[in-house]
Amino acid sequence: MRKTFFAIFAAQIFAGFLFCENFTWKREAAELHGLPSDIGERLHKILDSTEDIHAWAFAKDGIIIEDFYRAPYDSSARFPIHSCSKSITGTLVAIAIEQGKIKGLDQLVSDYFPDATAAQKQTLKNITIRHLLNNTSGIAVSDAPNWTEWRGSENWVEWILNRPAPNYPGQVFSYATQNTHLLSYILQKATGEKLFDYAKENLFDKIGMKSATLSSDAQGIGDGGNGFVLTVEDMLRFGQLYLNGGKWQGEQVVPEYWTREAGVAHIKRNVGTANYGWQFWARNFNGADTFFAWGYAGQFIFIIPSKNIVFAFTSNHTGNIAVYFNAVRAVIDAR
Repeated sequence: MRKTFFAIFAAQIFAGFLFCENFTWKREAAELHGLPSDIGERLHKILDSTEDIHAWAFAKDGIIIEDFYRAPYDSSARFPIHSCSKSITGTLVAIAIEQGKIKGLDQLVSDYFPDATAAQKQTLKNITIRHLLNNTSGIAVSDAPNWTEWRGSENWVEWILNRPAPNYPGQVFSYATQNTHLLSYILQKATGEKLFDYAKENLFDKIGMKSATLSSDAQGIGDGGNGFVLTVEDMLRFGQLYLNGGKWQGEQVVPEYWTREAGVAHIKRNVGTANYGWQFWARNFNGADTFFAWGYAGQFIFIIPSKNIVFAFTSNHTGNIAVYFNAVRAVIDAR
């Protein structure tokens, strides 16, 4: 019996190892997955309107149906995904909570800054992990006016802590990479590892995201809000993990509840068509609830649970984002 147990255990470990090392996306005809044979042509008609889109791909039922790479790019090309990085960092927070390394969504951020100045402690006083995840920290930070000053500072974390906090946490939404950078700092403190090392061990290696790299600030804090680099296929893989309810080859990599809750609207905005969850955007496209990672210049990972579809884009496009939304609608409505 003991020999049988160890034989089965070893076989399971070996099978998981093989999957992560050798898994490649399969490609099948659209008709095999309930989509029209001309879905690729329909998408090209929409997406070829701009040459700023470097590559795109979508998978249904865990199978790539269509992908496109504009020369000189191909499937091996790695792209900065900018603020799509936030969704990865939020996922790492979920993993750290599950492991008990972070106490929970309502743990106070100040727990990780015992040496903060009196003024900084006042700023952090009521901010929780949840507030950083949904961009309601109350700290006066925002990407648009603060980006250059913040990124040019000698110490990114100290710059954030020294900002005023005019709003009580949880009351005002302000989209800010600085909030995610505090999460990156907290993850490194809580886990005792560099952000990338923790991500590689607990996420990337488990689902075979071999292409991932990450930049860091001057103090060695991973740039979890803006700094991940991936191939398009690994962008799809990350989205597929969410469609799988956080499971990969039978292993629960991300808590199942997180894959349901991170992409719902925890904060409803007064402007725009998308609301915000836990480091994901959320909106409805033609009746299909969708959540997505969204990065500067047209980086997207759309996750459409009701259609079992994940759609990824990488671009250098600073114009109207309707082209991406129209492509998502075309796949949702395809008959």
